[in-house]
Amino acid sequence: MKHKLFLLILVSLIASACTPLLGGACPFTQAADLAFVPPEPMPAEAPYEDMFWHGKEALWTMLPKDGKWHDLPQSEDGFGQKLVFWSLGYDYMEESNPTFILNARPLERVSETYQFEQATNMFNGDLGSAILVGVSFPYAGCWEITGSYRGESLSYVMEIVP
Repeated sequence: MKHKLFLLILVSLIASACTPLLGGACPFTQAADLAFVPPEPMPAEAPYEDMFWHGKEALWTMLPKDGKWHDLPQSEDGFGQKLVFWSLGYDYMEESNPTFILNARPLERVSETYQFEQATNMFNGDLGSAILVGVSFPYAGCWEITGSYRGESLSYVMEIVP
């Protein structure tokens, strides 16, 4: 009897811990009250109305305000997305294949992690040198993404909507 009661309590605790992810909204990264401002010559505000800067001088990115990536191209590998990161001092001409690691973890399945290490460089006249990483998320849902470069890391949570 004690064993059954213990199992019932354990299952109940696990279910309550998972409820926000299974039945609730994705806890996506939102713009902070004190917004990150990238170093000059980058624009103080993200150049797109529906985006915001997220990070620190050592590593930052631009995220959608609604926390969702909509209508991503889909293939047999999953949902494709190109992620862009900036880092103070990064020069696309000096480092064409930056040593950048991106880990993606679905919040619904915390035991899974996907790693992407094939980063390249990019340059935009308005936004300067940046690191570009192409990824394929195997399925839609809520994902924690962590980029690592030169001993610094940056994490955020996004929802992939099919």
